[in-house]
Amino acid sequence: MNKKKDEINKFLKKIIFQNKNEKNFLTKNIFTSDKIDSFIFLKVILKIEQRFKIKLKDKDIFSSKMNNIKNLTLLILKNLNEKK
Repeated sequence: MNKKKDEINKFLKKIIFQNKNEKNFLTKNIFTSDKIDSFIFLKVILKIEQRFKIKLKDKDIFSSKMNNIKNLTLLILKNLNEKK
C-alpha cells in the first residue's frame, strides 16, 4: 500500500506543484497557493480520474478532502479500493 501511496503522492505533486520543492507539500492547502485556480483544479480532477480510472463523487470534490495532497491521496486510495 505504501508504494501505491507514494506513487499517488508523486503524481499529485507533479500535476499540482509542477514538481517544485514545496515545503510540507503533503499538507499544504492547495487552494491558498498561487498554483491552483478553478480551471487548473478541474484539470487536476480530470487527470486524477484518467490516471487512476476512477470517478470522483461530487460530494468529495466539494469537500475538504480535496484541499491537500494527503487528503487527495486518501480519497484516491478509497476509490481504488471500492473499485475492486
